[in-house]
Amino acid sequence: MVQKNRKAVNQMAYVILIDLLDCKTTAITTPEMIARYPYPFRLLDGDGNICFYGRSTTCDDQDAFAPLDWAKVDSGCTTVEYRDNWGDWLPL
Repeated sequence: MVQKNRKAVNQMAYVILIDLLDCKTTAITTPEMIARYPYPFRLLDGDGNICFYGRSTTCDDQDAFAPLDWAKVDSGCTTVEYRDNWGDWLPL
């Protein structure tokens, strides 16, 4: 399930890798994917349960909220967290 950036139809801002709600892997992580989507993220619901893991093209601008914009409507997620250089998950 690859989501598309609103700015450019051909350019994808993020990819969902693991859907924990449906207990399935939605994409395989490859070196090419890591190069294109260098920033790991996870999406959580209001109870703090992890719903999705994915990767994004950015982690520090408005486009970094794109996964959350999708997951709010799709699954009721309320938080997106990006992994920092030390492996800690930080809310955006």
